[in-house]
Amino acid sequence: MLGELAGQSHAGRGAQTPFYNVAIKATTEILTGSEIFLNYGANYVEETEELQREDYDKLDQTIQKMIDFFAKYGDEIDENAIIQIYSFLLRDVMTAAVGTERQKIIGKILPKHPSQLKEILDAGGSMKYDKQNAFRNEDWMQKNGFCADTIKYGESTIPEAGRGAFATRSLELGSVVTASPMIHLPSGRVMDMYPLVSDEEGDFIRESVEVSGQQLLLNYCFSHGDSSMLFLPTGPGVGFINHSKEPNAKVRWSDHPYNHHKEWFQVAPQHLLASEEFARIGLLMEVVALENIEAGDEIFIDYGTEWEEAWNEHAERWNKVYPVENGWPTRAIEVNERYKTTPFPTENDGEELPENVGLMAFIMIKESTAAGTLEEPKLWDMPEVGTAYDADNL
Repeated sequence: MLGELAGQSHAGRGAQTPFYNVAIKATTEILTGSEIFLNYGANYVEETEELQREDYDKLDQTIQKMIDFFAKYGDEIDENAIIQIYSFLLRDVMTAAVGTERQKIIGKILPKHPSQLKEILDAGGSMKYDKQNAFRNEDWMQKNGFCADTIKYGESTIPEAGRGAFATRSLELGSVVTASPMIHLPSGRVMDMYPLVSDEEGDFIRESVEVSGQQLLLNYCFSHGDSSMLFLPTGPGVGFINHSKEPNAKVRWSDHPYNHHKEWFQVAPQHLLASEEFARIGLLMEVVALENIEAGDEIFIDYGTEWEEAWNEHAERWNKVYPVENGWPTRAIEVNERYKTTPFPTENDGEELPENVGLMAFIMIKESTAAGTLEEPKLWDMPEVGTAYDADNL
C-alpha cells in the first residue's frame, strides 16, 4: 500500500486506507463549462423527484419523436387538432410514463406549442435548456472558478505519514494552491462510534451509550478550540496535505464572492445547523502558498500546537503497547503489492507466506457490460464452459 511501512510498527497504523485512487469517469462527452453530475443510486432517486441525466436523455429522445410526428402529419390535421394531440401527449401520456410529479417538472420545460420543440434540441438538449446555470462560459470560470489540478497525491516524504499532496506545477508566493468547499458539522460527537448489535429484523442498533471510538474521517476535519463545530474539507487532494512546523502553505477563509458566504459567520451555530436555508455547502477554504513552491514539492500546512501535542501523546501510548522492535504482522494487501511486479514464489523457492495470509487464485476474463444494481451486483464474465480456463479444468 502506497506510503505504508510493511512489517513495521508505528503510530500511523490504522490511519490509512488501502482503498484509494477512486476516479470519476466520464460516461458521455463533457463540454467545457458543463457542470458534472453523478447518479447517486436508486435510494437517492426515491427521495427526490428531480430529473436525472438519464431522464433528460430520454426526454430528448421523446422530443425528437414528437418533432418527427408533427413534421410527418402536421399538414394533414388542423391547428386545433395539433394542440389537442400535443396536450394529450404532454399531460396524459407523460403522466402515465413518468408519474404526476415528474410530469409537472417536464411540463415546465416543454413549450406551449409543438412548433417550439426544436428550440430545446438546438439549445443543446433539455438538460442544458432547463438548467442553464449548469453551463458556464470560460470567462465566467476564469472569474469564479479554481483550478482543481494543482496538486496530486504520492508517497509522503515524512516517514509513517502514508500519502501526501504534491504540487503539479510551480506556485508563486501568495497564490492559491487549491480551494475546498467545507461541510459544516454540529459537533465532533457525530463522529463517535458505539458497539452495535443486530435486532430481530437484522438492523444494527446501539448496544450501549458508551463510545467505542471515533470515525477515521475525524482526522480530516478542521475545528477551533472555542467551538464544537467541525468543518470537513471536500476539495480534491486537500486531505493529503500533511503537517509540518515549517509549512510552505497555510489555510484561510476565502473572500470569493460567489462560493464563500461570509455572512454565515454572523449566524448562530444552532440556526446554521437547523435551518434548511443553510442545508448546503456555503463556506470555502483556500490553501495559500507561503513561499515559492516548485513542481514536485510536497505541500505542508501547520496543524497547530494542540494537534502536535495530541499526536505526540498518541505516539507515546502506541509505542508502549506496540514497541517498534516487535514489528508488525504482514498483511495480505502488502503481499499483493510486493508481487505486482515480481513473480510469485513457488514451493521450490523456499519462501513461505505468513500464517495470517492465505493464497487464492482466480481468473478475470472481462468485465460484464451489465450496469449492476444493489440487488444484482455487477459481475465479471466467467470462462466459457469446456475451455482450458473453465473452473472444472483448473
